[in-house]
Amino acid sequence: MLVIPSWAIFGFIASFAMVTNMMFQERFKINGYTLVFWNKVFITAFIAPFAFKVGLPDNPWFYASMIVQSIIYCYSDVNFANSVAKIGSGLVSRITPIGVIFSFFLWLAISPEQFYSYLQHPLVSLGILTAILLATISASFLKRCPVSRESIKMVWPCILATSIGPTLTKITLDQTTLAQATFSYIFIQGIIMSSFWFVYFLIKKPVSSEIFFKPSNIKAGILVGIFSCIVMLFKTRAMVLTDNPAYISIIMYTNAIWIILIYKMIGRKEDANIWAGLGVVFSAILLIFFKSIPV
Repeated sequence: MLVIPSWAIFGFIASFAMVTNMMFQERFKINGYTLVFWNKVFITAFIAPFAFKVGLPDNPWFYASMIVQSIIYCYSDVNFANSVAKIGSGLVSRITPIGVIFSFFLWLAISPEQFYSYLQHPLVSLGILTAILLATISASFLKRCPVSRESIKMVWPCILATSIGPTLTKITLDQTTLAQATFSYIFIQGIIMSSFWFVYFLIKKPVSSEIFFKPSNIKAGILVGIFSCIVMLFKTRAMVLTDNPAYISIIMYTNAIWIILIYKMIGRKEDANIWAGLGVVFSAILLIFFKSIPV
């Protein structure tokens, strides 16, 4: 009898919650700035008791790193919400994994000794090269597709965040204890990002006060926040239970497949090159798998 490990179940629940989150944003097309602000406020309030229970980091470099990545995520999160509403969950879920490839090269630049470790393991090197080659071919087909090409231009902040986000997160979490790594990280990030967004709102007024404080928009942000918390809790739990956290990242990237299936069920057609997009997703999954093999 096939027994599915609990970490895999938790990982798929997190993936489904992410899909639900994106489909909700796509369906109701709420202003991205308003949505991400109230989403982050809810998450911060929800996680606060857990963060204070484990304690907050006292390393100043933790907060310095948090400020840097929060600036990047402030921009990319708004871009993500607006892109999902405008071009759809499917395209966004298939394009943003390009950042995984860029992230890999960034990490090699920071840790060049890893490159020589890969060279000593031919099968791992072959797998990584295959993933990069597949990504290159898929990207070339995406460039030939007018819809995909324009979508890439739109979501480049999300690709940038996917590229440098994991490296910044690792640098940040290295400044904390294991207990603080999850709750304090999310709480402090929420405080910083919410503060940045609110100050920007007061100064630049990216949306009107009527839209920003509209009860239905606040409720939508809270609803998205609930699904975001589900993603966070089940993804974190899955990573704790599995021997290789990379497997959870792979499961999370299956969201592109679930969205395609949902589109088929509801009869939504896409004009973009779906197979090229799936090639990008599969190349990201391959790269995550092979670079996670101990060398």
